[in-house]
Amino acid sequence: ARIRMDIYFPAGTDLFDWPFKRFNDFFGEVWEIDKVKCSRCQFWGIKYAKYISMDKTSPKLESYLSKIGIKGKRIGALPLLVLALERDSTMPYDVEGIRSKTLKIIQHGRQSWDYTNYTVHNKGNDILFKGVKIFLQNQPEAAIELCLLEYGESILRSKELIKELNIGSKVIWVGQMHKDHLLKKLKDYNIVVGNLTENGVLSYGSVYESLAAKVAFMGYRKDELYINNYKELYPMINVSTPEQVAEQLEYYYHNREELKEIGAKGYDWLMNYAINPSVNKVLEIVKSHKGRQKLPIDWKLLLLQPYFLFIKFYNFFRIRVNKWVKT
Repeated sequence: ARIRMDIYFPAGTDLFDWPFKRFNDFFGEVWEIDKVKCSRCQFWGIKYAKYISMDKTSPKLESYLSKIGIKGKRIGALPLLVLALERDSTMPYDVEGIRSKTLKIIQHGRQSWDYTNYTVHNKGNDILFKGVKIFLQNQPEAAIELCLLEYGESILRSKELIKELNIGSKVIWVGQMHKDHLLKKLKDYNIVVGNLTENGVLSYGSVYESLAAKVAFMGYRKDELYINNYKELYPMINVSTPEQVAEQLEYYYHNREELKEIGAKGYDWLMNYAINPSVNKVLEIVKSHKGRQKLPIDWKLLLLQPYFLFIKFYNFFRIRVNKWVKT
């Protein structure tokens, strides 16, 4: 439609996957034409968006913006949150009978870790499971609960690993749920766990949801990448190995009050550095908006049209020839 985006909010594969789709080989399939068209439109739309609402992030994710060659201005990320401020005891999947002495941990991101090569999809769930195992070996009588969502491409492998580690009695699986229910559920827990691999960045869904719920956040963050962008970074439990996970769980198992303090300070950081300045910036953009603008013509997409036609004819005759050979 050639409508220029005023503000683009990256959310994941829309930034690091879809803008870079290609035909599987030179003699592609007809169904791939729409994939490539969609990909090119995604690339072009991001490139000419007036503003990119995205915090500074890991070098790998930053590289995708460089590949696209964005023309717009970069502004802080506006957290995409459903602010559920009150706990709702009637919500689905509520866990009953949890004793106050139990250390309650939840990792509500998707199960995505069983990879042999580097990928930005890797959440490091296995690091958490192995850390819990080490913790329980050191504290066999500890009352601990780990809640996980049945969501993601590595669910079956996660269940296998949990069984291998013999920590299944400490794990509760719940189904997917609406974000407002999920944020309310986070308030029942002492620690929210995010990404534990080198893909750990300053801000993403699990981080902001944890901060909004005033719950202590555990994840991996390379502070040196972001410290110059803020007067301070939000407090967190910064870990990247099973041994570090176990060490921190053991410490906070005996120091619960510090978890509450981390959660309260995290919420203040969220409001002061993420929500308030980002909302104000977006309001400025809205007030100065001068009407819809069109995107420049994407000549590359136009030049690809003859190639799309070639793919259609090639596959048409290939199918006909195959049928003729068979008969």
